[in-house]
Amino acid sequence: GFNGWGTETPLEYKGARQYQVSMSLTAGSYEFKVASEDWATVNLGAMSGSDEDKTVVIGQETYLAATNDNLVINIDADGDYVFIVDVSDKAEPVLKVFNAQFFGATPVYLRGGMNGWGTADELVYQGAGVYSVDITVSGGATEFKVASEDWATINLGNPDDALTNTVTEGVGKVLGSSNNNLMIELSAGTYEFRVTGPDATQPILTVIAK
Repeated sequence: GFNGWGTETPLEYKGARQYQVSMSLTAGSYEFKVASEDWATVNLGAMSGSDEDKTVVIGQETYLAATNDNLVINIDADGDYVFIVDVSDKAEPVLKVFNAQFFGATPVYLRGGMNGWGTADELVYQGAGVYSVDITVSGGATEFKVASEDWATINLGNPDDALTNTVTEGVGKVLGSSNNNLMIELSAGTYEFRVTGPDATQPILTVIAK
């Protein structure tokens, strides 16, 4: 319903058997499906006509099936949303929808030894599910995290099951909600700290030399 049931919002292959599309939506309730142009090669909707199976909840998995039942999503606020279709299990494809601005209204900061663990360096939303901040460092090894001012609403660091807390310049590092700090060693200079979603529970941090 958000595109007149047309084909102008194609899902693009992103690797790992996942397809993705981002779109701007106004608040409202929309029916939709995942389908090919001919409605025959691919035609995926709700597993049944029940409200539980039809309703797509932001941030939660919804299983798809080849049925005539449409899916329904309720958008509470105008914004950019990311639709991901995961066909890792071809017999049970999964749909996940996220708000591209995944930190919502909560200001989030890069906090660590480079700034006294304070809130001087806010990660600013850049669009397309990306937040970033540029920081000039004097060089050396530094511990840090990505967190809100209260250390509770958002507190992202090294996941509990990660083998190492080391962040390597130019290499993406998956973050997790935990009490574990991250560690990075950098030469003196300016770096972009970029956090990419859209899943707020496991965003990816990349540090890039400017």
